[in-house]
Amino acid sequence: MLTHFMRALTRLLHSAAFCFLAVLASCELVPVPGEGEPTGYSVEFRIGDGENAADTRATGIQASDETRVNRWTLCVFRVSDGMPAAAGSSASSAAIVRTLPAGAYRAVAVVNPPTTGPGAFDPGASLTENALEAQTAYLADNAVGSLEMYGVKSFTLGAASASVAIPVSRLVSKVVLQKVTLRLSNTALTAYPFTLDAVYLDNVPSRTAWGTDPAFGDLPADRALWYNPMGWHKTGACTSPACPDLLLGERQIGTVIAQGGSHQTEYAFYTVPNPTSSQEDTRSATWAKRATRLVIEARLGSQTQYYVASLPEMARNHSYVIEEAVITGLGAADPETETPNSLELLFSVVDDGWEDGGTIVL
Repeated sequence: MLTHFMRALTRLLHSAAFCFLAVLASCELVPVPGEGEPTGYSVEFRIGDGENAADTRATGIQASDETRVNRWTLCVFRVSDGMPAAAGSSASSAAIVRTLPAGAYRAVAVVNPPTTGPGAFDPGASLTENALEAQTAYLADNAVGSLEMYGVKSFTLGAASASVAIPVSRLVSKVVLQKVTLRLSNTALTAYPFTLDAVYLDNVPSRTAWGTDPAFGDLPADRALWYNPMGWHKTGACTSPACPDLLLGERQIGTVIAQGGSHQTEYAFYTVPNPTSSQEDTRSATWAKRATRLVIEARLGSQTQYYVASLPEMARNHSYVIEEAVITGLGAADPETETPNSLELLFSVVDDGWEDGGTIVL
């Protein structure tokens, strides 16, 4: 009989303990998430709507070429310490979804990054935001239809899922020449045929940073880090990565322009923005960092002539438009010699989907 009593008492104590634990559990103020439950909130990241989407006046290039997102990479950083909180990549312009706890963040979009070569971008490299901003981007990794872009968006994630649109800007500047007119002031020169042979950019930095344009002091002094220093493919130019000729020039024009006539084909080129001011520029015969120039190469009779327009301090995602270049006299013997009395330039600010380049005065 004692054995039956002890068994009954044991069952009673177990039941009481269970009830006591159940009461304690019902009083918990912070429930513990079950296995598989989310620890944060879903965030959809996408490239901002309407960025750089207007029409372009560059010849043969559609707006879709300059705004195309072929792939993009997302890096999310905590505002508190600048450390990475999430990352991801998309093989198209499609959104990227990540789960994050509540907090303050900065989302960075790297658009059309190279997948191979020295500029290859790895979103899993656990970069800090400052390191990502300073990472090198190469002009040669750009192409019409795949221009590199970069953007940052700050956001705060509360107690709900969210959608974040990241506005982006192109890393390059655009230079446009819309028209070349021949109006020689010396009538004796009109006896010779005038042939437009080439239009191109020289003194072009070969690299920049993803997050910021260089200041003049940051430009490399080494000639081997510039494309077309002091002329097209001149000795000592950057060869790695190879010069992106399709971005920097048109070399086989061969069009004869009659006195008083015009060549109205538009040419657009894309360049790392060069911040050199007119005060910092030089025309020295010895290499030193200098302004980027638009060079018009022509023949008057059989003699090659260079007509040169130095570009002002440049910024990414800005367009610099020469509406008309008027040839009025003999050019120079090389692209680094000024011809102030032989070339007249008409500049304009064109709303072509790129940010306002401002009034350009030489």
